[in-house]
Amino acid sequence: MLGSTYKINPFPPNFMQWVDEVYKNRDNLSFISIKRRQEWGEWATFLGNLHSIAGKMAKKLPHHTSMGCLADARSLEQSTSESVSRWKAQQFPAGRLLSLTGGLGVDDWAWAMSGAKVESLDPNQSLNAWVRYNATRLGINPQRIDGTAEDFLLALAKTNPAIGLGGPGLYDLVYVDPDRRPRGQRTTVDVSEYLPNVFGLIEEYPGLGKSWLVKVSPMVDPTWLQRQFKCRADIYAVGLNGETKELLAHVQPGKAAEEGICDAFCLVEQLDTTGNIVVESHRFSERTATNSGEVVADIGQPGYIFEPAAPLFASHLHTQIPQRWNLLATTPNHNFFVAQAPEAAAFGRSLKVQSQFLGSLRDIQRQLKEILPPAKNKKALPQLNVTARNCGITTDAVKKLLQVSDGGNQYLFIAKIDAQFIAWLGEIER
Repeated sequence: MLGSTYKINPFPPNFMQWVDEVYKNRDNLSFISIKRRQEWGEWATFLGNLHSIAGKMAKKLPHHTSMGCLADARSLEQSTSESVSRWKAQQFPAGRLLSLTGGLGVDDWAWAMSGAKVESLDPNQSLNAWVRYNATRLGINPQRIDGTAEDFLLALAKTNPAIGLGGPGLYDLVYVDPDRRPRGQRTTVDVSEYLPNVFGLIEEYPGLGKSWLVKVSPMVDPTWLQRQFKCRADIYAVGLNGETKELLAHVQPGKAAEEGICDAFCLVEQLDTTGNIVVESHRFSERTATNSGEVVADIGQPGYIFEPAAPLFASHLHTQIPQRWNLLATTPNHNFFVAQAPEAAAFGRSLKVQSQFLGSLRDIQRQLKEILPPAKNKKALPQLNVTARNCGITTDAVKKLLQVSDGGNQYLFIAKIDAQFIAWLGEIER
């Protein structure tokens, strides 16, 4: 709807009021009526789509929502959450920042709010118009440029040839979140197929930035990613509330490749005394690990079973838990650990064990049937939160064989060791 002819206010006089009403009524499914669509006219489709994503946007981008910012389903899906964006701006401060893949501009907002002078670009002119509109409502002034990274850098090199020769860096930080759907189909593992090609750009323009920050899918192998750079690259798996959100490569041209590290950051959202969201950052670093042999626990009756948070798996640091915390792994692949007390919640979940089961899934199902309270509805299945690891089948398949449904306060951690299953039933220590 918004084109490249964007001006200060290309909208109808009531547009801001309409947007505010959409967000105010985001939980009202009957809000969009025929009369309202007639009032909105040519903006009816856009505002209707905005209403359909308003609930998700309020959770992921609460400040943008409160300020009446614009988005669509795809730009919202591809954007960084505000909490992670603010953390990045604090963790990687920059006086002058260049974002080669601006997108919805949430990262631009976070760095601008931290005091950085932000230049960003994106080839989607309609999206750029939304970003400029959002900037006025957010009270920031980043420079958004229409164009691709390749075209922008080619033109920049003509006036600043030093960016292709190395040196101190024209920008303090170059941020890249390349498109994982360059041909319309998602690709996650092979970063070389992302657009723009970050490996090629860093090699071609070593003097563009003092350092680069590259965001890739958390499914990418961090060890492989680190080896793709010919200079130092520190890899960080970043999680929010237990879920891995992104894998970051902090690339520093001119520094030796062998100096790179791989760490995990587990971010936890909390509410302060005024009801605002604050983010706690917990770092799990490979630099403090020792290198001892793998230890697998004998099957006994543990007090707690600890499941590492997803960022520790994404960074491959879950294998260092035995050496770091002196915990025994229950399986060779380090999915669960025996603990005598709860571990820090930011780094995973601690299950206080009530019962332990060994045998086939059918054996465990029969034992659970005797323990779990029956569902209130006779036709419903008992409720149980199941986490299955290394079972050879999906968690849904395990739940089906155990004849349980999601829900309730009890949890079951289950894994397969050799030819039999082992499971632990209990409650999560908060």
